[in-house]
Amino acid sequence: MRTTRLECEDKTRTEKRARLTDLFEDVGNDYLQYNVADPMVYQSHDVHAFYHLTTDLTKVVHVQGYLDMSSDKKARVLARLLDYEHMLNLREQGCGIGNEHNAVIKDFNAFKQGIEIDYDPKTLETVLAQYVLELVLE
Repeated sequence: MRTTRLECEDKTRTEKRARLTDLFEDVGNDYLQYNVADPMVYQSHDVHAFYHLTTDLTKVVHVQGYLDMSSDKKARVLARLLDYEHMLNLREQGCGIGNEHNAVIKDFNAFKQGIEIDYDPKTLETVLAQYVLELVLE
């Protein structure tokens, strides 16, 4: 049996979705262990992680992993800080996960166009900690 191009693309997307999900869940597990954030990971067109800060419950960090812009070696991610209650209100009004743009408190400069990182939790944690001091793991 021959594999068609579409089947290859679907397999590649599935593999990238799994790698991004694993990355975001690993970061979330580290945040739970250090009690700095409660993680929520969602799979939709892309993969989204929301890290709800435990020291400031009004804030949540949204990290989006782009399937189509990630490769098998590097993850393309965007991150920003959201107002947690505003995000929930937008969702109640029908806003889809990852589209809570009106809840943004702060864009992170390096992430504005997305950045490429290894599929390594420590790498993502280090970059996020540069923008959100509450996420520094010690």
